[in-house]
Amino acid sequence: MAAVNRCYYSYFWVARGLLFEKDVYVKSHSGVKSKFSELFIKTQLIPDKYGYYLSQLMTKRQNADYDLISSFTKEEVQEMINWTEDFLAFVKENIEKL
Repeated sequence: MAAVNRCYYSYFWVARGLLFEKDVYVKSHSGVKSKFSELFIKTQLIPDKYGYYLSQLMTKRQNADYDLISSFTKEEVQEMINWTEDFLAFVKENIEKL
């Protein structure tokens, strides 16, 4: 469960950092998701799949942290790690354009 949490928060803090660079300050997780979508996904600065991944990771992190019977397979966790690594690589490669 810790890996799911770490994937989400890695993604979350990068998204929050991108918002910060645009002088957008949000306090809630849903606010980050909403503003990230508005400023980066809907404007096509960042491909749609990264908004989808954030949404999925947010739900999976909530399940991992708060649902006592929640579990994930090794393959599901690996997919979340792949999403996170893909997003981080995209941001690193495109940071000057964002």
